[in-house]
Amino acid sequence: MSSSMPSVQFSIQKKGYDPMQVEAYLLNLQDRINTLTNEITLLQEELKKAQNTIQAYEQKETTIQAALINANLAAEEILAEANEAAKKLVSDAKDHIEMEQKRTITASAEIKSMRERIKYILQSQLALLEEDDISAE
Repeated sequence: MSSSMPSVQFSIQKKGYDPMQVEAYLLNLQDRINTLTNEITLLQEELKKAQNTIQAYEQKETTIQAALINANLAAEEILAEANEAAKKLVSDAKDHIEMEQKRTITASAEIKSMRERIKYILQSQLALLEEDDISAE
């Protein structure tokens, strides 16, 4: 018998248990206890590994959650900056359009004025030519 099992002595009586059967039963019982003890030890080791794995996954989850929060904050910041840049572009474009419209109006007025001056000059020159023709006759 194993040393972890206390040694038990049974007194022999006339109508008592067969000592060989008792010894065999105790040996069988000790083997079963040893097997179960080993299984418990293995299960405890597996449990510890599973707990360590869970803890590692929980740490990864925490890291991923923090990264997602940071990414979300960065995305919101980028979006806000993009919206501001877009507003500035639209404002600058409107200002540019307004300036070009004013330049176009000014240029149209200058062209009209030049046409009138050229027309006046041409009419004056034509009148001079007609006077020359009349005086030449």
